Amino acid sequence: MNHKILILFLFFGISFGYSQEYSKNKIKKRVTELTERVIDTVYFDYKNGKKLKKPKLEFWLNDNVTGNVFSSDKNFSDNKMYSIFQKIFKKGKTSDFIKMYENENPSIRVYGFWALVKNKEYGKAEKIIELEKSKDANVYWNSAGCLVDSISTVDLMKKLIERMKKYGS
Repeated sequence: MNHKILILFLFFGISFGYSQEYSKNKIKKRVTELTERVIDTVYFDYKNGKKLKKPKLEFWLNDNVTGNVFSSDKNFSDNKMYSIFQKIFKKGKTSDFIKMYENENPSIRVYGFWALVKNKEYGKAEKIIELEKSKDANVYWNSAGCLVDSISTVDLMKKLIERMKKYGS
């Protein structure tokens, strides 16, 4: 009987250790789903006005409102990308958001940072901005359907933290 209990504890200990990449399996699935949505490929270089032989990756971030549909509901979202992000930042833990920031995908890094900011983890967010300064990455920021343009991840992070401190969202 003692051997069965010992084996059971070992099994749970091992499975618990492997599941700690993110705090919950649902968070990991949501991050995977978000990762699939933030990447787009294009065959045109808009800066140079030339067609590309091989596709170029673009990384996107959407705010809650990306079109002309507005709502007074604070949880409103008119796009799937932001809706997935909402689920992550509401159910995730600080460790999940930091793990997201460690991702190579610049959009996931910004979403991880944004989740920290929305959870008022300003100290950690400021440290991440310092780390991000050494990275050369751009994303396409879509907020309220405005003109979408490429922006550096560090500049977007600065805008997001400033906006959160000023407006609370």
